[in-house]
Amino acid sequence: MLHVSSKEMKKSAKKRSRPETPGKVSEIAERFGLSRVTVSYILNDRWAARGISRATAEKVLDYVREVGFRPNLLGLALRGKTVKEIAVLIPARPVDHHKNAFFSLVERLEQTRKTYIVLPFGNDNMADTVQFLKIYRVEKLIVFSAGINKDNLGSWVRFFGSVPRAACMLYDFPFPAVNPDALLLSGKSAVVGFDRARARKQALDFMIAAGYKRLILPKGFFETIPEKYYPRGGIRAEFYELASDGLTPLFKRGELAAERLLSFARHGLPKAVYVNDDRVAAGMIHRLREKGVRVPGQLAFISWDGLPESLYFEVPLTAVVVPHEAMLARVFAWLEGREKPRLTRISTRIREEASLPAIARSG
Repeated sequence: MLHVSSKEMKKSAKKRSRPETPGKVSEIAERFGLSRVTVSYILNDRWAARGISRATAEKVLDYVREVGFRPNLLGLALRGKTVKEIAVLIPARPVDHHKNAFFSLVERLEQTRKTYIVLPFGNDNMADTVQFLKIYRVEKLIVFSAGINKDNLGSWVRFFGSVPRAACMLYDFPFPAVNPDALLLSGKSAVVGFDRARARKQALDFMIAAGYKRLILPKGFFETIPEKYYPRGGIRAEFYELASDGLTPLFKRGELAAERLLSFARHGLPKAVYVNDDRVAAGMIHRLREKGVRVPGQLAFISWDGLPESLYFEVPLTAVVVPHEAMLARVFAWLEGREKPRLTRISTRIREEASLPAIARSG
């Protein structure tokens, strides 16, 4: 005779009392007398936007929580049953100032209850990215495009030629290094960015206007600025090299670069230093001050990024502020249909702080 313990009987009874987990959205729809589309809207948290009552949504959601139902989203996508309104493409290793912009964008998408996916991308996984965009039938595409350059432009042209004819926003586009014309999808795409050469020229003008006649610039600085922008009138530029292996943390890179700057601080007039990154500048300043260099007395600093937190560094940073707030405003207007697709260049500004004070012009 088969013996069944009381513990096993209780377990069996509990199992029988719990509804069997449905395998398909259609089974849930049939149970509640709803269409599959209605159930899909509820499962994707879009019921309010589609006029479905809260009571109906809660009834379905309570049930799927109870039975542990998980829709096979990839399977639905492959069968063309789901659409992501927006895809956000961001580099797998974004630069610092892109991180803040990305989270602001995602927060806005969450508030508007738009369906979206985020896809990290690079030159080595573009084929996979194209496949996902096709699977999810993306309607609008936002690309953090600062990494587009002349060397990889061909790959990007092929990429945009392969994706569905979704409307596209090229965000933080690298003017003037790349011409966006080859990447635009006719009549549906928008571009927003700023002129990097003019932004660097803006930093150069600011240092000179503040009274500095000796400038310390990254090696290759003038390769990004037309010759007509070069400083004149007794202004002398010297150059330092910054290692950029991509693995060393930015602050540490700045500390290492500071060793190269020590020779510039030993004699002569106060000098202004331009740095391509806020955290690198912070590392430089920290190490120099440890070595007894007066910052900004002997070496003054202006950096590139203008991160909000750089206002609270050891020495608050004067910086070229990347205009993400204005660029994101264009993106939101485009997403919400308040602005037609167009090409927009945003002006940068200099944020004046303690790291680069003005000195006497006669210095």
